[in-house]
Amino acid sequence: MTAVYSAISRAALIVAVLLAGATFVFSYLAYTSTETARCAGRAVVEGHRSGISDFLALPLLSVPAILLVLAFMRSNRVNEAFATYDVPVLELASIRITLGMLVIYVSLFGVLLFLGVMTGFSAVRYGEIANYCRSAATS
Repeated sequence: MTAVYSAISRAALIVAVLLAGATFVFSYLAYTSTETARCAGRAVVEGHRSGISDFLALPLLSVPAILLVLAFMRSNRVNEAFATYDVPVLELASIRITLGMLVIYVSLFGVLLFLGVMTGFSAVRYGEIANYCRSAATS
């Protein structure tokens, strides 16, 4: 495994864990917001379903995504892909991107994009639910 790939995969793992942690926190906060006096017992709050399974789905999907990043870090197939698909796709000055690099890095960053979208959705959901339940409780 190349040193560059090793460093990038470690950074990707750190980002994946941070995004998954944020998803867990936002989902927990959204769930606790639905338990206020005004919002308790409602099936839908501000267009978001409020069952416990709805708040557990995204955090539980984060776990396999982290495991996938770990698999990218530890797999010997990554070396095989780098060696097998050593066909240049792009060459700019001293930068050479091969097909193997393109496939592996796009897959790795795709997982991070997936986690980022889930985290963003969790944050928006928390914001909408918390604002509604807080404003409803004060009025």
